[in-house]
Amino acid sequence: MLIRAGELLNKRIVSYETGNDCGEVKDIAISLKSNKVIGLYYQNSGILKKEVKFLALNNILNFEHQNITVKEKLTSFETANTETEKFTLYRKKKIISKAGKELGILEDIAFIVPNGEIKYLDVSDGIICDIINGRKHIAFGDLIVVGEDFLVVN
Repeated sequence: MLIRAGELLNKRIVSYETGNDCGEVKDIAISLKSNKVIGLYYQNSGILKKEVKFLALNNILNFEHQNITVKEKLTSFETANTETEKFTLYRKKKIISKAGKELGILEDIAFIVPNGEIKYLDVSDGIICDIINGRKHIAFGDLIVVGEDFLVVN
């Protein structure tokens, strides 16, 4: 099953075992080095505790509906791998070809569940072009440089 990372932002996380609301997805944990979505960053539902926690992809049962269900009650902190980065750091960055042509901005990424493999970058060329032509999909394997200002692709 192919999932777009942006569709997960702000979804509720619910424990399958207890029915408790564990929090809301705030970001997607990705590893550019291994070409994978590793998990989700979420924030507690409580009034006082607003710490951001990490949820590994393998602890998620279902993404398909309004809520994300997890295998068990989330009581302990999981830790993200050191190579893990937040997707929102790259969202809205300009994408250019290695020849220097501007291709658009990164709107989303699509990945496969359950292994997290990132398949493509979802690139917008502006709302009018998106409506008329649809968004461009660039294979993740074509990404060659991740810079502070630009993403460079083949």
